[in-house]
Amino acid sequence: MNNLRIIKENSDKIQLTLYNDDELYRLGNNEYIVFTVRKNINDKNYLIRKKVTSDDFDRDNQYYPIPILPSDTENIEIPTIKDDVYCIYDITLYDEENPDFEKTLYRGDFVVSWRASKGSDADE
Repeated sequence: MNNLRIIKENSDKIQLTLYNDDELYRLGNNEYIVFTVRKNINDKNYLIRKKVTSDDFDRDNQYYPIPILPSDTENIEIPTIKDDVYCIYDITLYDEENPDFEKTLYRGDFVVSWRASKGSDADE
């Protein structure tokens, strides 16, 4: 998985498919995944946090959906319409039965862009 890009206050969905030795991997009942977005790698606070469990698996399409809602990005400040905001995301696997287990599966830039028009600005 590479860098992710989204337009501020838009919806999107990450379609996460897991493999172990080229075999499709399904989360066990005690396992879960957390998708987290932070301003930078040292930031303790998160901008977005989504938990995914085995119950979320889309059996028809064979992936775990991670929805990004408009409200998830509405508070991310973008200085001007020409700017992008670069944050960092990670997707980490956890095991409820083993609190010491934590495996980062993916990490990269999470880029938020401003849309070209907003509301009534489109008429101008």
